[in-house]
Formats: sequence, structure tokens, C-alpha cells
Amino acid sequence: MRSLMLVAPLLLMSGCNLFRSGLIDKTCEDLPLGCGGIIDTQPTDDTGDSDPWVPENPYTTGMALAVASDGEIQLRVIDAQGQQIQGASLDSSEVSAAGPVAYDPIQPRVMLWDNGGQTLFVVADGAQPVRVTVDTSEAAELGWVNDAVVVDSVLYLVSATAIWSFLPGDSAIHKLGSAVGLTQIQGVFPAYDDNLFLLNWGSDDAPDLYRYTISTAENRLSYEAFDDSLGRVAAGFQGPAAKPHVCSGVGGLYLVEDLQGGDHAPAAFPSQADLQALVGADLLAEVTDCGWDDGAERYLVHSAVHGVVAVDTWGRVDALVLPEPGEQFVRASFFVVPEPDAR
Repeated sequence: MRSLMLVAPLLLMSGCNLFRSGLIDKTCEDLPLGCGGIIDTQPTDDTGDSDPWVPENPYTTGMALAVASDGEIQLRVIDAQGQQIQGASLDSSEVSAAGPVAYDPIQPRVMLWDNGGQTLFVVADGAQPVRVTVDTSEAAELGWVNDAVVVDSVLYLVSATAIWSFLPGDSAIHKLGSAVGLTQIQGVFPAYDDNLFLLNWGSDDAPDLYRYTISTAENRLSYEAFDDSLGRVAAGFQGPAAKPHVCSGVGGLYLVEDLQGGDHAPAAFPSQADLQALVGADLLAEVTDCGWDDGAERYLVHSAVHGVVAVDTWGRVDALVLPEPGEQFVRASFFVVPEPDAR
């Protein structure tokens, strides 16, 4: 099991509204066996091998965390080996509604959007936080940001119907454009060169996935109403084979094209027995961010309540970073450190 990130115990915060959850409640259809009963995340094994092979490949993905604790928002960057490589603390009086967090491993710098103050905090390695706001010439407030992602050192942020960018060397955030036809952009994640995927919660309570071309500021519908509800669609991410996936508020992982075809079986679902042993709960809660680690061949799941875990396709759970008493893991994001010749 990957070693846990150890931090000093901190006192429990109280009376502080640090972020607003955009997630929906748990629904029965999200569970592999529906409503009621014990979840069996192990598929039937007709070979007689009761201990399926699990790849032991090393992790290749790091993470950025925004953690609320003791009157502070702590920003932590943790590498693929589980070691903290960068950190910063912001007083909670400065951050009234902490939103998405992202890390640029090339610069390097960690960034946190504050929905309350409409401010982006940018912290370069070893430097003090810098505040960045929207370009005054935009004559528009960015609004509530649901998600953000770094691609080639550019930070992309999404509000309900628009996408914004913050480039290295810039002193302000700029609006790329409005996303025509979208009513509630819930997530943004890489598609391929010059393109991003936008996860949309449609007005019909069914999710859509759009492809947004950065250079032309155009969006095209890739998957329309790919599920019959929002119960399995808390966040989107690029999964195995670089295909679009979504995760639910309790940690179920799903391939979008399967859901589009009516197959609601998860690609992976955290084992209840493993979760009980690791975090003392049958299900994860308040999942906000998910990812995929190619090296370890495991899904990465962030829970604001239980921390960050990895899940393989058999449902086996590996604890990556768990909160200390008094901590709340507000948001997370995942990154791969580029090869030296790519820097």
C-alpha cells in the first residue's frame, strides 16, 4: 500500500463556510446492486483463482490538495511517491469559498480559486501567494467556478456557461468565450491537442459531454444525455485509453460511452470491506474530483470527507492521503510530471 502523507494533527474548524458543494445526493442507481443489499465489487471468477492479479506498477500521478484546517486553507502538492513537494497556507479570512485547486508541474506553481472573493491565488515554489482577478476590460465577473484544469501550463476555469484562461506571464484572467447550448458546466478535463471536454448538467437533469476547441472557441456535442440522471455524474476525467469517464458522489467510476449505450455497470466501485478497514465507512462521501493513474492502473478518487484513495478495476482500495482529525479535504486535482526533455 502506498505510504500515507503524515501531517501534524490540527484542531477542528467550526462556523466557517469554506465552499459550496455542487454535488448531488447519493442515489440508489449509483450502487452496483441498486437499492439495498451488500455491494459485491468482485466480479464472478470462473477460473477458480480467488485472488485476482492486481498490477504492482508504481504510481505516476501526483496531486494538489486544498485542505481546510484550524482557520487556514492549506495548499499541498504531493508527488507520485506520496511526498509533499510544495505547500502554502492561506488564512481563512482571505478565502471565503474555496473552489478548485490545480498544479502546474512545469512552472511549478499551485493555484486555488476563491469563489467568495472572485480571486485566484497563485503560489510559485518558494514564493508568497499572488492574487489574480479577471481582466478589467472583460467587464464581467467570472462567477462561481465549478472546475479547473491545467494543460500545457495554461489554467482553464469553467463557470456555468463560460470558459476562462490564465496563461503564464499574464497578470489577469481572460474569458475565452461562452459555451453555446450549455446550461451548467460542471467539469473540464483534457480531450486531446487543442481540445477540452466540458461536462454539462443539462436542464433536463441529464448530462451531456461537449468538446471545446481552444484555438477557435467552438464547442461541439460529443455525447448527448448520456445517462438518465445526474446520479453517476459528479465529475469528469480522462480515464483509461484517454477516454472520457465520470465519477459519482460516492466514488463509482463509469465510462461515458458505456453509459451512453445504457450500460450502467461501473468500470470500478470501491470495495465496502476495504473502505471500512481504511476510513470506517461503507461508501465514500462528497466526491468532488477523480482521475486515472496509467502506471498503477488505478482510478484516483477525492472525497472531501475521507481523503484521496485509489481504486483498481476489482474495487480494491489503496489509501493515498487521508485527513488528520480536524481536516477537511476541500478539493483536489491530479497531474503527471512531464519527462525532463518535455520541460
